[in-house]
Parts: sequence; structure tokens; C-alpha cells
Amino acid sequence: MKVYLTIIFFFLCCSFQALGQRDAANWYFGNFAGLDFNSGVPVVIDDGALDTTEGCSAISDKDTGNILFYTEGTTVWNRNNDVMSNGTDLLGSLSSTQSAVIVPLPGSDTLFYIITTDEVQAYQNNGMGNGINYSIVSMLGDNGLGEVIEKNTNLLLEGSEKISVVETSDGVNYWIVTHFQNKFYAYLLDASGISTTPIISTIGPNIDDFENFRGAMKIAPNGSKLAISHCLFEPSLGGFAYLYDFDNATGIVDNQLLINDDLVYYGVEFSSDSSKLYFSGKTVDNQGQSDRIVIEQYDLNAPSIVGSRYLVLDLENGLLSDLAGALQIAMDRKIYHALPGTNLSVINNPKLIGPLVNFTQESVNLGFRSSSFGLPQYIQSFFESFVTIENLCENDETVFTVDPNANVIAAQWDFGDPASGPDNTSTSINPTHNFTEAGLYTVTVEFQFSDRVPKTFVEFVLIIPQLDLPESINFTQCDIDGVDDGISVFNLIDFTNAELQIDNLQYRFYTSLTDAQLEQNPILSPTTYLNSFNGETLYLIIGTELSCNNIIEITLDVSVNPSGTNFTYELCDILLSKQDVWQALQILESEIIQDFSNDATVAFYLSLDDVVGQVNQLNLITVPHSLTEVGFLSVYYIVSDEGECLAVGEVDFEILRGVEEENKEVNFCTSDGGVALVTVDEYLSYHWSTGDTTPSITVNEPGTYNLAVESLAGCSGVIQFVVTETEIFDISIEVSDFQQYNSIKVTPSDTSLDLLYSIDGGLTFQTNGNFTNLIPKYYNLIVKDLDGCNEHNEIILIRGAPRYFTPNNDGTHDLWHVNEAENYQGMEIKIFDRFGKQLYQMNNRSRGWDGTYAGRLMPTNAYWYRIEYEGAEYYGHFTLVRR
Repeated sequence: MKVYLTIIFFFLCCSFQALGQRDAANWYFGNFAGLDFNSGVPVVIDDGALDTTEGCSAISDKDTGNILFYTEGTTVWNRNNDVMSNGTDLLGSLSSTQSAVIVPLPGSDTLFYIITTDEVQAYQNNGMGNGINYSIVSMLGDNGLGEVIEKNTNLLLEGSEKISVVETSDGVNYWIVTHFQNKFYAYLLDASGISTTPIISTIGPNIDDFENFRGAMKIAPNGSKLAISHCLFEPSLGGFAYLYDFDNATGIVDNQLLINDDLVYYGVEFSSDSSKLYFSGKTVDNQGQSDRIVIEQYDLNAPSIVGSRYLVLDLENGLLSDLAGALQIAMDRKIYHALPGTNLSVINNPKLIGPLVNFTQESVNLGFRSSSFGLPQYIQSFFESFVTIENLCENDETVFTVDPNANVIAAQWDFGDPASGPDNTSTSINPTHNFTEAGLYTVTVEFQFSDRVPKTFVEFVLIIPQLDLPESINFTQCDIDGVDDGISVFNLIDFTNAELQIDNLQYRFYTSLTDAQLEQNPILSPTTYLNSFNGETLYLIIGTELSCNNIIEITLDVSVNPSGTNFTYELCDILLSKQDVWQALQILESEIIQDFSNDATVAFYLSLDDVVGQVNQLNLITVPHSLTEVGFLSVYYIVSDEGECLAVGEVDFEILRGVEEENKEVNFCTSDGGVALVTVDEYLSYHWSTGDTTPSITVNEPGTYNLAVESLAGCSGVIQFVVTETEIFDISIEVSDFQQYNSIKVTPSDTSLDLLYSIDGGLTFQTNGNFTNLIPKYYNLIVKDLDGCNEHNEIILIRGAPRYFTPNNDGTHDLWHVNEAENYQGMEIKIFDRFGKQLYQMNNRSRGWDGTYAGRLMPTNAYWYRIEYEGAEYYGHFTLVRR
């Protein structure tokens, strides 16, 4: 037996609690962006109504994974993406780091608490802040779509932008933890409701300047640690990253550890097993400005947590913001990173250390939506995982190991493998199971604990199939260098591909079994390996990325061969006469084999390298698509008998200049009246399907015209002309402007026409006439057909208004007004706050709004406008920014 097995454990499993199994399945965030994790991979949601700069939260049905509702802290949307009944004017903010978090009432499937945080902007201009508040949603209201039945009940008069939620130690209730200045406030939520008397822990730096209230806070999924990011704007840019112990039995925060203070910290997250900690932040340059975006990893099991720092990301900053973007763990146990754009970045293996985390930048596309700086906030316990699964190869005994610190005292396992009969269940805490075949299994386990209520978890376990591989392989090739020494150069990769014929494999070759088993000292140049002696043995580790590796023994044999007969054949151009080449080789095969035994075989190759490696053998049963350009084609052959090389020879094809001209597709415009059909090359004779014998003809009807020709070398062929006609087209143009997202829609009268559309004067074209998300300016619309017969050229003005302004008297964006308002005689504009209160009114001759009302500076927030012009009304919103 010469198959050796080395196993690589892949932890390809996700665990979900039955109580909270799919609560976090749907994300709504950023600028109308969304992701659905129910399938195990993020799938774009493109119908969300939420538009936020930073924080948000969502909740889904824990069993089905269907969305229930979501919020950015001010408005609540139901599953139909409509504003929930009584779901407006919550006291959160779309510009708060962790603006809201949704928490189910323990013991209820219909009541949910929305906890909203404070925001920096509420304190600006001598404001008092909104504090920490809660609202209650009943899913019994509005025919099951939900209703806010209690709104903005205050818990803390003043607060920060930080909040995190985790289960209590008994697994029944929740701790809702927030931070203000140098105090942590832990509120207990149980079946009777939320306790308004918090557990207060006074610890850490006193962050008393409201400009420094930004930054996230997270509790570890197992409830043992709390990490916090302090994002400092005053008196200068800076930040702190702290780690604390958290007691999920008492709600007490203690044992402060300063992790780092050299970044403008913002995001924070733990791995699902609570062993790794991640922070996002920005560096500060010599001028005191934020610079590069950084993500750090810290190993909480390392002797020195601070010393375990690893840079997951160090990215040159292209954003005009001091925020480094949120970090959020998802149902797939990966950690996602958000920055403004159409993609999210991912930490794929957050439980691993250093480069093994496999960070992929901007790898999750959001479709036609975009992210901002925030991601949705959830109960951290949703992502807890304490089961390790090993031995995932087919036919292995898979081992399930429970973390002893989880205090499990009993277990009831169902491996989701009914074909295994009575072995499908187990009451062992750390069981083993032999899955009947490869595939994805849903393993269910109910744990009983010594210190918390029983709970059911689901583990999705992927059993990886064993590859159907031979025990050993012989690589045999001819020694064609003229030296009878049994030494030759082997392309081990090509030999292996030809032998196994399995796609997407990874190969590592070794000269000894010990090296292969230890995966050390691999052959560095396997495509040009020179064997040490005839019959040398090598060892191959083979496997795909998600497969179980096997070690295969390889024997390298070299056959010393005599020279065979060389042949020459004269053929017409093979570019149009490929069949002739193959027929010649088939005839030659019979001729060559006559000089050898009946058991000998002939193989043909296109190059000597293929002869040496005996790879890419020509298949004489099928006709190839192409071989070579005009000239001399050399084909090589090997005669062998049971692996012994008997002869090597060469076949030269002298190629006559044949009919090389390609078939042609010719189009003529209706206005041209017809088109001439002309060949490129010169021929001895011409015979058109119309009966003409001239080198060219003129046609005015679409159709197929065949031309039979004879080349100057005497080779015959047929050239086909396919003639089509292009007619004049008409279009209609619909412009939608003064909108939040402006558009131009071009529709041809004949929708079956294939047209090209451009709005940049022809620099770029697309195949449909829909142009969306257009900024206000002039556009040069060009529409043309594929044949260049007809073209429509027009200048179109998209009218609109800025999406934001910054009234700080720096001379840039200090006033808000419609773009080029002076050109719109009779235009009237009204500006409202989010409650519908009119703040300002102006016309096309006004300077614009300066961001004040009754002499007071209005805070950073979203504001709405209504434009009346030429009998139409236009609505939209913009942001006033005072950061």
C-alpha cells in the first residue's frame, strides 16, 4: 500500500443559537444598502429604505430569518420597507456611531426594545443632548407589520454614541451597556422590562468633551470582556483603545487595560470565540491630520495582549473624514469593515492569528447601493461559538469538542445524518461521528449548563470528499538528448495534470516521504525537475483548497529510444483545411506502426516539450480548431510499447497557400442603397451564388451570398458574405431632475433595436438607455446604432441641488441653494427640518440658506426641501455638516 494520508483540519462550520439563530440574518445600512446572510454567504438586498451615515440596527425572525424591522435611530421601517406605524421621531441619530440596537423582551416573541444613543451634534451650539432612550415595538400592531407602542423613554439624561448588549450569565436576560464620561452604565432587561436603575462602574479616562463621544464599544460574545474605542477630536485628533473585564452576572466593568493610544480609534469587534480583538482607527500625520486607515488584531490569550498587535490593514486614506469605519461580526462569523463605497471588506478567519485571518479588501459588492461609515448593531451573544470541530475529511471520525469554560454539563446531539442509523444521535458532551458521505450537514445540539439555562445550537458542518486518486503513479518519458544515461527533465505539473485530470488541484512535490509528511523542503521548480537516476521515487501532496490532502508515490522512468523516420506532407492551408492534416496523421499512424509489434502505439504531439513530458497528446478523432499560421508545421510522434519508448520522429507539413480569407458580415445603411461585396485576396477564379464570375458584385438586398474561389496555389475554398440592412431609428427622452437621484431615460420607438447610449459625448457607451444617480450638470447624449448608420446627438441639462453644505465661513460650501438657481426664473424653495417645520424660504434670486433659523445655528442633520418651478413640485433632502 503506497498511499499516505496527511490531514488538514478546516473549521468550516458556523454555530447559531436556536434562541437567536437568525435574528441577525439581514443587514440594512449605509445608503440604502443591505445584505442577506440566510444562505451562509452575503446576498445583496436592494430594496431597503434606510439612509444613514453611521449607526443602525435590524432584527429578523429567529426561526425563518425573515426581516421584521430596522432603524437608524430616528425612523423605524417594517418588513415591507414602509415607515412603521408611529415609527418616526425617535431620539437617535443617523450620525451617531452606534445609533441604535434592537433587543427582544426576554420570554416574548412580539415585543422588542429599540435603545437609541446620544450624538455629538446634539451637544453642539450649547445643546443639552438627547441622552440614552428606549422605545418599544409590538409586532402585533398594524396587522403584524409592527407598531411603536412606547417612544423615547429616557434612561440616561446625557450619554455618548456607544452601546453594546450581551446575555446575562444565566442566558435568560440581557445587559444593555452604555458609556458616559468615566462611567459604564449597565441596564438589566428581563421579562418584566428594563430596569431604570443601572449598575454603574466608574473606571477609565474621563471623556468629558462632547466632541470626543464618538467611537464604538463592544462586549465579547461570551460576555467576559468589554472593549471601547475613544475617537478624540479635541483638543487635537487622537484616540484610546481600552479593554476591560465584564461580569455578565453582575454587570460590573473592571480591570482596565490600555491597548493603544496612537490612532484615532473608531470601530471595535471580537471574534466569535472571544479570543481575538479588532480595532479600526486612523493614523495622525505630522500636521495633526488623520492619514492612513488601520485595522489591528490583538490576541487575548497571548502572554502580552498589547504585544500581540498585528496590522490586518494599513490603507492609504482617500476619504475626507477622520472616521476609520465600523467593524461588525456577522452570522457567518466573519468580521466586516465599512467605508464609503460600493463594497465591504472582510476579515474571513477572525479566530486565527496574524496573516491567517485572510483579510480581503472590498470583496463584498453591494450592487447599486453603497455603504458609509456604519454597520448594523446586534446583541453580541448572537455570535457566540464555543464548539470546535475537527477531522472533516470523508471517512474520518469527526470530533466535536466543547470549550470546558462553557460549563456544559449535558448534551443531546443530532448529527443530521439519518443514514447513520442509531449513530445519528449522541449524549456525549464531546462526541465523535462518522458521517456517511461528503456534504453539508446541519448538526443540532441542546446543551445544559451548570450556570445558565439550556440552549440549542446549530452547527453547519461541511464534510469534504476524498479525491479518487491512485496509490502510485509512473511518469515515463523518452530520453531524447542523445546521451544514454537515464536522466531527463520532467515537467511534474504537466505529467500530474495529464494523469489525474482533476481541476483546481494544488501540487507540492518532495524527494522523501519524511519531507512530504512534514511538508518541508518541497521541490522548488517542479516544471523543470532533473531526475537524479532512472527510477527515482518522489512524493506528491495533492489537494484543493477545501479538500483533504493525499500523499502519492511517483516513479520517474526514462526510456532510451532510437530515432524514428521523418516524414513530409504537402497540404493546402490548414487554416481552412484542418481535416486534411488529421487525415494525413491517421494514415501516417498506420504506416509507422507497420515496423513495430502489434502491441505498439503511436502518439502525436505539437512540440518537443510535449514529447518530453508526454502531455497534450493530439486526439486524432476530433478536428482541431486551429494549428498554426501559413508556413511549415512540425508534428512529433512517439512509438511506445507498455511504457517503453521505441522511437521518436518528426512530421513536416509543407503548407500551400490556400484560401485564408474569413467569412464576412457586411451591413449597409438604408440611405446608401446597397453595398459592394469584395474579396481581400486575389484568386484564379470566382463563382458567386448569383451566377456572377467577377471579383466583386453589388447587392441591395439583405441575405447570404457565397463565393467559390481557387487560390493561386490551386487550393479551393468558399467565402460567405452575410449582408444585413440597418434602418433609421426614433427615440424618446425622459429627464427626471431636481431629485435626490436624477436620471435620464432614453427609449427607442422600436425596442428590438440594438443601440449604444452615451452621456459623456461618446467617451463611453452602454447598451441600455437608463442613466441613474446623475449629478446636476450638462450631459452630451449620443445614441447610435451598432453599424454607425444613424446617430442622435443632444445636450441635456440635469438640474439639481447639493447633497450637503458646511456653513463654517471658510468660503467653501457655506450656503445651500439649487445649482444655477439664477437661471430658473420664478422658482420658489422652502427648507424644513425632519419634523416638517419650515426653516427658510427663498427664490432663484436669493443668496441661499446659511444654516440658521431665528438667529440660531442649526445642528448637523438631514433637512428637506420643496421646489416649486414651472407648475411642478420637487422634493429631496440634504445634510448640514458642522464636524
